[in-house]
Amino acid sequence: MNQFTYSEALGTPVTLCGPLHSAKAAQGADLRLALHLPLTAQAVSIAAKGLVENLTATVNAHEAALGTRVNKRGDASMAKLRRAVEALVGDLLLNLDRCPGGWSYRCTDAKAFTGQEVPHRQFKAVYGVAQAMGWIEVVAPYQQFVFDGVAQGYAPRLRPAEALLRIAEDHGINLDAPEEHFARPKTVTVTSPLVLKAPSIRDGHRKVKGKELDYPETDQTKRKRNEIEEMNRFARSMDIQGCVPVAWRRIFNGSFDQGGRWYAVGDDCYQQMPKENRLEITINGEAVAEVDVKASHLTCLYGLLGEPFDRTHDPYRIEGLPRAVVKAWVTATIGNGKPIGRWSLEARKRALEADVDLRQYKVGEVSRCILNHHPVLSQLQERGINSLILAAKEAEAMTKAMLRLKGEGILALPVHDSLIVPRSAIGRAKLVLEEMFMEVVNVSPMLEVIGSQDGV
Repeated sequence: MNQFTYSEALGTPVTLCGPLHSAKAAQGADLRLALHLPLTAQAVSIAAKGLVENLTATVNAHEAALGTRVNKRGDASMAKLRRAVEALVGDLLLNLDRCPGGWSYRCTDAKAFTGQEVPHRQFKAVYGVAQAMGWIEVVAPYQQFVFDGVAQGYAPRLRPAEALLRIAEDHGINLDAPEEHFARPKTVTVTSPLVLKAPSIRDGHRKVKGKELDYPETDQTKRKRNEIEEMNRFARSMDIQGCVPVAWRRIFNGSFDQGGRWYAVGDDCYQQMPKENRLEITINGEAVAEVDVKASHLTCLYGLLGEPFDRTHDPYRIEGLPRAVVKAWVTATIGNGKPIGRWSLEARKRALEADVDLRQYKVGEVSRCILNHHPVLSQLQERGINSLILAAKEAEAMTKAMLRLKGEGILALPVHDSLIVPRSAIGRAKLVLEEMFMEVVNVSPMLEVIGSQDGV
């Protein structure tokens, strides 16, 4: 197995393993847009089932030749191995054309497989043989671990290698239409639609998510849960194409007055898709657009403090500074609860995605410039306002908008500070968002429509 260092991938030194043809095949931006590998794909065609049987036999023979198993696999063990092959190969092929570079990601830590259909032991066996046989290309993980059931760091990136694609084609798999051969479940189960978690904490540069908390049932929790279940039923009644089945849960942080954003279930859900790919979704056969609230948290801050807000001017556009620098500083400052004193590693990485190196901009000078335009940001600590409080106001306005649109027969898919709606509903969605933000924070937000032909 060839190994070499690719220092640009993901902005960190990592090792590429397997038959990668050149470092150019693994651009950092493509790796960041990798899709989750849920390991749920099932073979649905005769060709796919034949491919799975062939690859399973090869994995079993490879194990026997190397002596990596003490005992010969029985029927039950072979069935588990076959399921692991089916899920891995099927998901890789289904993800191949859904993101740049065809990369998928999967945390390989044993804790990430707790309660999963494919056991870690079987996955590890198939994963190892797939690399050894040159079936997959892999970018090794960076600081991968699992804390409280949540994957942290960068998980391995993988995609089918040319060898696997040739084998698939030899078995009659149409690589231009892998969905004819493999399919994922069409329904999503939401076991806990309303979740309360402890606030996240920082461990050095790492953000560690808080543990899930128990809470008493109240009229408030019943109402919130009913709203989520109502929206989930409404989504199931729609023909949504271009993404995995849609279902949500809401996650609050510390209390039901903080956080509360709508999270689509599944690491491969529409919210995790690149923005341009989300615009390929259809609802009841109609193309969609995304109505985005510009600088949503900053907008809510102006409203909570009762300060006038200019909705005609992009708040991130400040003369003398790139927009990405302003956005990075404002986002970091709101998250910090007061003006930042230095650029975090996370902020620098995000800015690099917009081709901006924050190290070229002194934080002190940036702070003075932005605070001159947005003095409300100097009041965060004094007024006890943090990002979770602002997120709660944003989520409240979004929830009210979603329910209002549902009452009119319009499905809106939330992406935290934006709503994806059928293009015929763009105008209505804009009016409802403006009305709900006025109701919640007494500010009419600046809206941008993405994906509309006419920008109405």
